[in-house]
Amino acid sequence: MTTDHDDTAAGARIDRVAFLGLVEIANAGVIDRGDEAWCDGETGPELGLRPEVDVLFSPAF
Repeated sequence: MTTDHDDTAAGARIDRVAFLGLVEIANAGVIDRGDEAWCDGETGPELGLRPEVDVLFSPAF
């Protein structure tokens, strides 16, 4: 799941969510709260997810 909700405090209520579905992971790692998900170079509500889209997770800085 993903969200554009910006309150990342533990226990915060998250009302807006989207489901990413299944992805094939080429390189294992850990995704942490606050990290970003990029799909074909886009983030947030403009994702427009579809089959065969490249997905990249990157740490928040």
